[in-house]
Amino acid sequence: MTSRGAESASESRPRGGRASAAGRRLGAFFGRHGPTIATGAAVLGGLLLLYAETLHLYRIVTPSGSVSNAPGSVRTGGDQHSWAFAVMGVAAAGSAVLARVTRQRLPALAATLLGAIALLVALTVDLPDVTAAGVTTQLEVGSADPGAGFWIELVGALVLTAGAGILAALLPPAARPAAPRSRARP
Repeated sequence: MTSRGAESASESRPRGGRASAAGRRLGAFFGRHGPTIATGAAVLGGLLLLYAETLHLYRIVTPSGSVSNAPGSVRTGGDQHSWAFAVMGVAAAGSAVLARVTRQRLPALAATLLGAIALLVALTVDLPDVTAAGVTTQLEVGSADPGAGFWIELVGALVLTAGAGILAALLPPAARPAAPRSRARP
């Protein structure tokens, strides 16, 4: 039989002392460095979008395993998007840095929107192209093989959207202007 004093002493001890201390340290670390880490992720995502424009998005491969000779059989991201992802990536990276420096949420939201647009384009426009199969313009049968550019643009859009979104969530909301005071006339 245990005494009442022993029961209350065991109940007052914190459970998971080491785990909660590590959690507090981790929370304090991200509290101090979270906006910087999120900004770095957003900048990295923007630079990945820029880099993806220089790489092969897809290539058409014939059943024999060779790359088709048809025009447009090998396309880079720049060919596919007219370098729009490069512009979006640089603008989003700049917006993320601006948001971090000025501690304003609006540029971070703009970077998040650019990342979401890039992700939407990658999934709705590029994904069907990189998985297509059929007859080419030279009447060859072929199927598209996704290139490194597609995967890098997809990762870049995800990292940009997540980093900028987290940055926007960590920054304080904009201060609302005070309501004008009405003057009381005697």
